[in-house]
Amino acid sequence: MYKNFIFVPKLTSVGTYLFIVIVVFFVSFILSLIGIPQIIRVFINKDLYDAPGGRKLHKNLTPSMGGAAIFFSFFVVSLLFIDLMAFHELKFLFASVFILFFMGLRDDMVPLKSTYKMVVQLLAASLLVGLSSVKVTSLYSLNSFFLIENLPEWLSFFMSVIIIVGVTNAYNLIDGIDGLAATLAIIVLGFLSVWFGFNLYWNYCFLCVSMLGAIVGFLYYNWSPAKIFMGDTGSLIIGFFCISMIFLFLNENHILEENNITKIHKSVAFFLTIFLYPFFDFTRIFVVRLLNKKSPFLPDKRHIHLLLKRLGLSHKQIVLMIVFFEIGAISLFFVLYVFNVNELLMILAIVLYCSFFHYYLGHRVKVFMKDKKLFDPKKLYKRYH
Repeated sequence: MYKNFIFVPKLTSVGTYLFIVIVVFFVSFILSLIGIPQIIRVFINKDLYDAPGGRKLHKNLTPSMGGAAIFFSFFVVSLLFIDLMAFHELKFLFASVFILFFMGLRDDMVPLKSTYKMVVQLLAASLLVGLSSVKVTSLYSLNSFFLIENLPEWLSFFMSVIIIVGVTNAYNLIDGIDGLAATLAIIVLGFLSVWFGFNLYWNYCFLCVSMLGAIVGFLYYNWSPAKIFMGDTGSLIIGFFCISMIFLFLNENHILEENNITKIHKSVAFFLTIFLYPFFDFTRIFVVRLLNKKSPFLPDKRHIHLLLKRLGLSHKQIVLMIVFFEIGAISLFFVLYVFNVNELLMILAIVLYCSFFHYYLGHRVKVFMKDKKLFDPKKLYKRYH
């Protein structure tokens, strides 16, 4: 396939592909690294900024739409390195990402109604699921628990669309701290790149690596203090792309031989674990709002990163704490996996892990706010004057 590729040295077949993986990463990384300063310059000249205030934590006027550089780096490099057969197979993935990109671009420039955004996301997800193989086809490692082999076509379509839209929105909601969304995407795409490469799904590997390189290049400018934000332009396409590649991973992992050392036998639990923070934050917010008799779709300041900010942590500290939370969950999964714990018990353990973090964080915030009020200099001044 790449025997006439001019940059490939004389290597073995696997060595050739590994060399291309490295080239894909660095080309995407460099394109993103070069492209973002140009975007920043254009936005500054046009006075296009993301203004601080409300639930936003930044204090300065900062350009948004850094996702444009991520998108173009990913798209250009993907076209250069994946073969025509793979492009034909995944053309609806590219089409759906295109749709979300332009919707995100419009929303970053002129905010759209949430209803309109949801309709467009449902359209993009339906296009992908209905016309390609990117969908959930079974309950995978949980098939034996529910005595199901393959899902009916209608249920497969419905579940796939709901999961894609849910994860895309969950990912969009965590983009509130410098570097957080990009760092979590790097964890997911890093795993997928390695897994697809080990199992010789090279085109899927190239796609993941091209997105990975673009995000790493963006993170250089997005790490606190951020010079640019990814905006909906970036967070929507990254969330959508990651969950789409996870579906491909679940399908390919499911058909691997049982004795294959790269096969993850408890794949559903792993899927929940590797996407744990967006799932956890989204579900937690949804439940808390319902318990407080409020609409689950109204914005508020109960997101985990906002609570951590109340504790006085910096953006860098918040990102590192959330990354440690994610790594802790992945470590818990593999410890239970090694001991061959029942998958439903593994999922229960992950839920308990999240519950403990939720209640511990809530307790720390209450104590901190109580102490802050007790030692508030303004109140002390009023008390004695």
